[in-house]
Amino acid sequence: MTPFFIFRQNVFNMKIPLFLLLIMMLSSCKAQESAIKLLKYEAVTRGSFIEVSTDLSALNYKDSKTTKSIQLSETQKKELRSLLEKVHHTKLKELKAPSNKSYFDAALQATFTIKTTKELYKTNTFDHGNPPKELKGLLDFLFKIIDKK
Repeated sequence: MTPFFIFRQNVFNMKIPLFLLLIMMLSSCKAQESAIKLLKYEAVTRGSFIEVSTDLSALNYKDSKTTKSIQLSETQKKELRSLLEKVHHTKLKELKAPSNKSYFDAALQATFTIKTTKELYKTNTFDHGNPPKELKGLLDFLFKIIDKK
């Protein structure tokens, strides 16, 4: 065997592990980049507030009078993740409010926030009970869980 052949064979053998290492690093970075840590809904007006937050395992609810913490079942977690996939968190700021009753105190002013491992995404203000259509299914699901308990 010639020295060139041995060198070429060793380089080829090294390329495969390096390629696999590169793929693993890129896929782990992508997973970390989009990992959702917290969802938070807040609605406020003079003398009244509602706060709903979840880390995708438990749901916490607070209002002017009560506080609740609800452990999510596996079915609820799966449904929540499914609904969350339909929400493009990077475009939350662009969502349009369907009404503006909160401008003159006819509704609570609400915002929705998604916190990932890297960023914080927040909507503009919208009326409590009348969210942008992109968030309606997700928020209805969260409030349905709260109303059951």
